[in-house]
Amino acid sequence: MRTALLIVCFILAFPHVSTAQTQPATATLSSQQLLADVEILKSAYEQLHPGLYRYNTKQQMDERFAALRKYFQQDRTRAEAFLELSRFTASIQCGHTYANPHNQGKTVRTELLGGKNRLPFHFRWIDRRMIVTKDASNQIKVGSEVHSINDVPVATILDKMLPLSRADGANDAKRVRNLEIDGTKYAVFDVFLPLLLPQMTDRFAVSVRDPDGQRKNISVEGIDA
Repeated sequence: MRTALLIVCFILAFPHVSTAQTQPATATLSSQQLLADVEILKSAYEQLHPGLYRYNTKQQMDERFAALRKYFQQDRTRAEAFLELSRFTASIQCGHTYANPHNQGKTVRTELLGGKNRLPFHFRWIDRRMIVTKDASNQIKVGSEVHSINDVPVATILDKMLPLSRADGANDAKRVRNLEIDGTKYAVFDVFLPLLLPQMTDRFAVSVRDPDGQRKNISVEGIDA
C-alpha cells in the first residue's frame, strides 16, 4: 500500500508531463490531452490513494474532479495546468499528495522551474509577516521584515499560495511553513511565485523594514535554482 501511495502521490500528481514531454517548451497542452490525463488521475486515485476520502466525501471528490474537467475543457499552458493540478491535489488535504517539482521532466523543469526568478534571500513567516533569515544580495539585514515585493503586499502573496500548499487536514500551520524559503532547491514559494504573479521576473522591488525600524525600498536581482 505504501508503494502504491508513493506512485499515486509523486508520479501521477502531474500526469500530463508524460504526454507533453516531446512538445516545445512554449507549447500549449491540448484540452484532449489534459482531459485524458484527468481520467488517468481519477482512476489511479480512486483505486490506489488510501487517504482520498479521509477529509473529503465521495461527493466532494466527484465535484472536484468535475471542476478539473471543466477547467481543462480548453487548451492550457503548462503553467496553468501545473497551478490547477496543484490546487486540486492540495484540496485532498494529504501532505504527501502534490505536483512534485523534483519529479518533472526536462521540458517542464526548463519552462516552469528555470530562470533567475527566485528571491535572493531566505525567510520565515511569523504571524503572516515575512522575516528575512539569510540574504545573498547583501542589501537586506537579517531580521528585516519584507512588506511588499514588486508592489504586491506579502500577505496577498501568502493568501494566493495557501490554497496550493499541501498538508494533512486543517493543518494550516504546515501549509504556511511549506511557503518559507530555507535553501531547498525547489522551494514551494519559488515555484509558485512567477506562475501566480508573472510580473515577478528577474528583478524584484522589495519594500523592507530593518530591525531598527528603518523603512527602505531596494531592488534586488533574482537568482536561479
